[in-house]
Amino acid sequence: MQTGWILWNSKWYYLNKDGTMKSCWHKESNK
Repeated sequence: MQTGWILWNSKWYYLNKDGTMKSCWHKESNK
């Protein structure tokens, strides 16, 4: 499984090495 930011269903998700995933759909708006 890849790690790092992915764009899925028009939202950003961050995949961690341990398999957990956090959504961060504010990623683009708070640069």
